[in-house]
Amino acid sequence: MQPFLAAVGLLLLLTACGNTPNLRNETLPDQETRKTKLLSAVGSSSQPFILQTSPFRLFGLRPRSLACEGRTMHLYIEGDGLSWKTRHTPSEDPTPLDPLVGRLYRMDPSTCKIYLARPCMYLHDPVCRQYDWTAGRYSGRVIGSYRQALNRLKARYHNRDFILIGHSGGGTIAALTAAGRHDIRHLVTLAGNLDTDAWTVLHGTAPLRGSLNPADEAATLRTLPQTHLVGGADTNVPETVYESYRKHFPENAPIREITYSSNTHTHGWESTWRNYLKQIH
Repeated sequence: MQPFLAAVGLLLLLTACGNTPNLRNETLPDQETRKTKLLSAVGSSSQPFILQTSPFRLFGLRPRSLACEGRTMHLYIEGDGLSWKTRHTPSEDPTPLDPLVGRLYRMDPSTCKIYLARPCMYLHDPVCRQYDWTAGRYSGRVIGSYRQALNRLKARYHNRDFILIGHSGGGTIAALTAAGRHDIRHLVTLAGNLDTDAWTVLHGTAPLRGSLNPADEAATLRTLPQTHLVGGADTNVPETVYESYRKHFPENAPIREITYSSNTHTHGWESTWRNYLKQIH
């Protein structure tokens, strides 16, 4: 009975992402082509690197002239990427087709910034399983890798603290990674899925079993300054998901929402980010 229930849960999960493309019959670019597109988007002033954590290796980008001593590092975390080919078919490779977060990273004039992809993106890692970019994409072992990543970046570059920045599921990762840490200056999300339980209820799907939910970490996030940028035209992670997350915090918590009425889940964020960056420099 358990395998049957798991299969049903997976099938229901697939309908959760309102923007899931229908790529069943499409010939998709391979991983190296997608990586080339990302590197082109960020420009020659940045260089790739691989950060070894346990259990995952994480693909990253850093400025060639990175300077972080005693400064705040801006850490950009990739979204969910191509987790699904269709509403009913998991992808074989979650590497994004559109390097939106890479472009947001490039806009940032800071010389103390890092881009980190999600596990299994832009590289071949033998520990990867489809579960790691589907139902388990916010699992404890995934979050453990990001917490290690922050520790290793800090030890290497000697930055004082971090501003964590994540789009979509990258915002989920950023919030979960920040929970309980004392070196996070600010948490910023764009179209962030901050209450995964509310999100699955909204879309009428099974819970993300095996994944963690940022809303459950409110007790350890309540004093952290947070800014959440919400798309008013986002049907995948609409404002109601943020509102559900916000209800877990006291009224005086240092959290603010900024809604951009015309932004969808993936469109409008480049101009939004260009303007918002003025507030953190």
